[in-house]
Amino acid sequence: MLPLGCLAIMAGAVGWVSLTSAPLQGQEAPADLILRNGKVLTVDANFTIAQAVAVRGNQIAAVGTDADVMRLQGPNSRVIDLKGRTVIPGLIDTHRHMYNYAERAYGGQYDPHQLKRYPIDWRAVSSTDDVVNQIKGLMDKYKFPPGQWVYFVNNLSFISAGTGEQAKILFNDLTRWEIDKATPNNPVAMTIGIPDFNGVILNSKAIDLLWAEHGDFIRQNGRYWIDASGQPEGHLEPPAGTLTTRLRLGENHSHTPLGASTDWASPTSGTPSLPSTFFHTGS
Repeated sequence: MLPLGCLAIMAGAVGWVSLTSAPLQGQEAPADLILRNGKVLTVDANFTIAQAVAVRGNQIAAVGTDADVMRLQGPNSRVIDLKGRTVIPGLIDTHRHMYNYAERAYGGQYDPHQLKRYPIDWRAVSSTDDVVNQIKGLMDKYKFPPGQWVYFVNNLSFISAGTGEQAKILFNDLTRWEIDKATPNNPVAMTIGIPDFNGVILNSKAIDLLWAEHGDFIRQNGRYWIDASGQPEGHLEPPAGTLTTRLRLGENHSHTPLGASTDWASPTSGTPSLPSTFFHTGS
């Protein structure tokens, strides 16, 4: 018998793991649940389509014809007539961007201030100043109280758009100190065209807050980009992105007792580099 996990009942679908079971035995205990009169996609080697499936506890007890599977019916078995509906194995999708769908499907109902996500338009960006000026314009427009976190979304993707020059601006030239010019009083986090948990850019106030809360953990386990003097220049990789999101949303999930030191670690020898930007990797 296999773990039940999850079964999905649909009008029609395709599964990815097989629904199979051991052969029926005459003395087997009754099933807790029987789904009959349907199309059970086993996704076995022959992609067999059965009529019914029986479940006992959290395991699949039998798959086969209605007549075969109904032999496991007991006085307390729950029997569901599928009426031709399709049953598929539980699907485990390990790569979904649920929030992207939510933003596309429902985000249009809200303005940036309601979403707390302030977009930076890269269609005409040709210099770092173009980005900084947009940030300043948004700061002036919304007049954020000093100390409030601000979250900017760089509307830029290099899958179907963006230029090499824009990539250089985003990944090489746009540092914490450039963002500081327009955001002297607020901690700021910015996206870099990938999910936040994979990477963000922070200004100096945000880095100071993050390092005060999680600095030791990030230095030991994280990866962040540093300048020639060894200071973080703003770009952060895992796990700092997730920790930034938690901090920005007011959550506190410290991994270890962390001090309030903002003393920057020295670059690890032999780390990879970009033109004028270096990495620090946790020891």
